[in-house]
Amino acid sequence: MGVAYDALSNYHSAIDCYQQHLKIAREIQDKEGAQKALENLGNAHYALENYQQAVTYQQQRLAIAQEIISCPVASLSHLAT
Repeated sequence: MGVAYDALSNYHSAIDCYQQHLKIAREIQDKEGAQKALENLGNAHYALENYQQAVTYQQQRLAIAQEIISCPVASLSHLAT
């Protein structure tokens, strides 16, 4: 739904949807979903020229991406022995 609002340049409604998406993703511990919601929030705030908020969301997204990338490597480290 947020993407539809985004496409119509209704960024405030899009942000509301993305915030709901982020809340649900965090509740169910869906890192990929949270990452996508943060990306969309950052992009919507960027479109509204809320640059600091956009950067904050993208930094949170980056932190999750780094967790996702490091997780599989850490869980396979026992195979090296």
